[in-house]
Amino acid sequence: MIKSVSEKIKFGVISLTHSSRKTDFSECARKSLEQRYASPDRLQNLIPFEQLLPIKESILYTGGISFYLALKDLNNNYFFKMLGSVCSNRKIQHAVLVDEKTIIVVYVASIELWKLHKSITKYNNLNKTDCYLYKTYSHPHFAGLHTVSMVTEKLAVISASASDAIMILDLDSGEVKKNIRMPKEIYGENYEITEEMDLRNHYIKNDLQIAHINSAYPDKKKNNIVVSALIPGAVGCFNLDTGKYVELISGHVGCHGARVSDKDLIYFTDSTEGKLLVIDKNRNVKNMFSIESKWLHDSIQIDGDIYAFSIADKNELRIVDIKSNKIHYKKKFITFPNKLTKHDSFLKKYIKSIPFFYGNSTQFLDMYRLT
Repeated sequence: MIKSVSEKIKFGVISLTHSSRKTDFSECARKSLEQRYASPDRLQNLIPFEQLLPIKESILYTGGISFYLALKDLNNNYFFKMLGSVCSNRKIQHAVLVDEKTIIVVYVASIELWKLHKSITKYNNLNKTDCYLYKTYSHPHFAGLHTVSMVTEKLAVISASASDAIMILDLDSGEVKKNIRMPKEIYGENYEITEEMDLRNHYIKNDLQIAHINSAYPDKKKNNIVVSALIPGAVGCFNLDTGKYVELISGHVGCHGARVSDKDLIYFTDSTEGKLLVIDKNRNVKNMFSIESKWLHDSIQIDGDIYAFSIADKNELRIVDIKSNKIHYKKKFITFPNKLTKHDSFLKKYIKSIPFFYGNSTQFLDMYRLT
């Protein structure tokens, strides 16, 4: 049957996480971040590991997830429709669809697998009641978790800033198959971390981390993991077979969201500069796209030149053709005044009853391609 030109074809689902934390302009400038981590003695005379406070002392925020259906017609006109959202009194860092009925949800110190009662594409107003908890994952090194990405149907790669490591999680068994830290030869050394050390009870905070790894994403061959690290502003690549790491580019302090495009190019978000950068394997910048933003938290390829941007300082999701600069979708979210959200006591009590509130800043993105 021949499809009509006007018929819209579903091709993907976008997920976006939200945080009750507002963008702090005093901390998000590149100069401020460089000064924060500039001291050559930063990793000297460390607090003894046993004296580090539990991670629960550092989790001050709430959050949520919103979902969007991506469609296009035969003339390559793009359309985006919100499917719904899930709010939480815990901070959700990242959410990724494993399939149309399964979502892997990353919190700061734990991971959950949610199931839906039907395909996510069938919802018009998805909410918490449409999801049920299927499985929970825990590990002593699940601390400072940021992102998750599927490597295979059953294996996921996680980025963890407390240990400055990537971990390969088997979703069936719950076992961490690999746990590879950023190399001390390049980024310095803080604590000798063993498998028995529980980083949830003794949390290595940002200023004591060597690189603050904040994303991990597989290449097309699934044997290399591209990562971004905020402190050195670096993008690098781990080989899963050998554990060897290669730094590809550095100096983009505050960067996030290193990923691989459909053309097998590496791209990442220079958060402080409000830029998406695309580089090739020879480390040459092949493309650059700027958005007026003081903190562009994340960006992700949707289809070809169509990218979604999480503009944290504007609390906005924007989907743009980076070649023509055409905006295909824009959604600005409600932001609450600071006096109501101090330490989140207000939000933690009332977040589930506040209509149309998702968070004070947009966070990490994901794109699930429909088959």
